[in-house]
Amino acid sequence: MSTAANAHSFGAGTDTFQAFIDGSNAVLFSPVSLLPCLSLGLLLSLWTAEGMVKVWPILIAGHLAGFVLAPKVGAWVIPTLVLAGAVTATFAALLPRHTRMETMVLAAGLALLTMLVSLEGHGWLELAAPIYIGIFCAASFGVAAGAGLARLALERLPLAWVRIGLRVVASWLAAIQMLMAAFLLASVG
Repeated sequence: MSTAANAHSFGAGTDTFQAFIDGSNAVLFSPVSLLPCLSLGLLLSLWTAEGMVKVWPILIAGHLAGFVLAPKVGAWVIPTLVLAGAVTATFAALLPRHTRMETMVLAAGLALLTMLVSLEGHGWLELAAPIYIGIFCAASFGVAAGAGLARLALERLPLAWVRIGLRVVASWLAAIQMLMAAFLLASVG
């Protein structure tokens, strides 16, 4: 009986641009990675209008740490990322205001886990450099997209119901990720 492969399959022998796209796709077309990134972006804009800018250095540090640690982890990081995304979305949905410390810890954790999941199953420096760059860019873009859309909504419609609506979106993201985590954990056990 064959076992499931957990590593992303990146194209071998592709050109530089295609390798970059392959790396980006590992984050942007995987709900396991994309939903936590969007959840973090939403939390950042609910925290403060400049949340993404304030947290970006933490995201980069988390991505770099994930790059270094990825060969040492196993498939457990996949449900862990989804659960961390659910926790982040829950914080965004339930807490009217977020502290700087909780925001920074969530950002560092999700950045680390996103990179670990994207590179899980691959040895250190096994892939072409454009693949790594694509993963870094897509992971940052996923967070920036969530933060940017939320900030745009808050700035264009400065009404109380918009903030409430974004918290409802966060609750849906939390619910989706909890269901995903349940399915992932059930398939492991």
